[in-house]
Amino acid sequence: MPRILIINSGSSTVKFRVYTIESPLKVVCKGSVSKLGSDRAPISITIIGGEGDETKLEDHVEGETDHDTVFRKALEILKAHGVLEKVEGVGHRVVHGGSKFRDPVIITPSRLSDLDELSAIAPLHNHPSVIIVRAALESLSHATHVAVFDTAFHRTLPEHVYTYPLPYDACLKNGLRKYGFHGMSHHYVGKRCAKLLNRPFEELKLITLHLGNGASACAIRNGKSIDTSMGFTPLEGLMMGTRAGDIDPALPYHLQSDTFSVEGSTPAIKSSPKGPKISKAEDVLNHQSGLRGVCGESDIRKVIEMMESDDGSVEQEKRRRARLAFDMFCYRLEKYIGQYYVALSGCDAIVFTGGIGENSAKVRQTVCRALGCLGIVLDEKQNQACAGETEITTSDTRVKVFVIPTDEEGEMAKAVAGFLTQ
Repeated sequence: MPRILIINSGSSTVKFRVYTIESPLKVVCKGSVSKLGSDRAPISITIIGGEGDETKLEDHVEGETDHDTVFRKALEILKAHGVLEKVEGVGHRVVHGGSKFRDPVIITPSRLSDLDELSAIAPLHNHPSVIIVRAALESLSHATHVAVFDTAFHRTLPEHVYTYPLPYDACLKNGLRKYGFHGMSHHYVGKRCAKLLNRPFEELKLITLHLGNGASACAIRNGKSIDTSMGFTPLEGLMMGTRAGDIDPALPYHLQSDTFSVEGSTPAIKSSPKGPKISKAEDVLNHQSGLRGVCGESDIRKVIEMMESDDGSVEQEKRRRARLAFDMFCYRLEKYIGQYYVALSGCDAIVFTGGIGENSAKVRQTVCRALGCLGIVLDEKQNQACAGETEITTSDTRVKVFVIPTDEEGEMAKAVAGFLTQ
């Protein structure tokens, strides 16, 4: 049976899945390469048999751990085990489509050149994708390669939402506007929420929260994105693991100052030193801010462990800073929910998704308790015990709250399958 390879590239990780083209699509392999740019990059692959039996493969690359080298090694392993023999389509997640790309497109040489040009405005996010696309095109030249854009779902943003209050003509010429990201995730969980409510997606008002190391909120009205927290880049909006989110626009000038003691210009991607460079301010705002900037930890689980530690193993100041980081994270999330509640003139449901949204009962509890003024009544037991798609509010809540695992790779696979069956 024909197969589809889905590739989700990040600055230090690449995740991938292989699906068979059937209804519904079936996962036959999944894996990842991680810690790219470090001394040792692990490769983890799971092959899923016809009876659901799993074969786990572990390998690694040492020394040269750039995106190209490590991903090619992963492809060699997949080929050696016959996983890629029937691959007819390859889907590539591209974070930034700019003003040129909205819907999924087949990757041609000219389009790859256009994607490479976007690395200049999105060096942290598009550059890894271009590296991986080139490697995949060479290794799987017979397949149809499709770029799927994180910005696509937000193409319905109204002009008064996506326009920045800056010189209009200059912004138009340079493509400076809000684009929004995590579109595949927001769209997917929004549709799943409609199924759980047994109502048409096109008739609902939803607030979806994709919370992971990167985090964004989205306001959805009648099946369309009408506002989202990320902007021209994925840096705007919520406080994140290592990204600042919303700050005073004047602060980057102070971050560039010699008196702000952080090292200067650095490669956007550690494993690609010859790729696009970013300024000191960009490095600080993207890599050394957010949770990490406030308390030294970017993983919300460790932040919660630190702030709740009472056995003397964590210094008092570290505990205080962890609590501060957690409170800031939740407060900024609560503010965006409030903004979107007003923008939508109320909402039918709120959805938590992403690594934090799906797994942190503490974050969900804190946020939902703060939203009691909206008529939200949290079911404490359901919140603690939830697994999979779960409603975590009581029957007398005015706004329902759900936890719904996202499936960006599945959405990408459907898009690629559409091209193969045309």
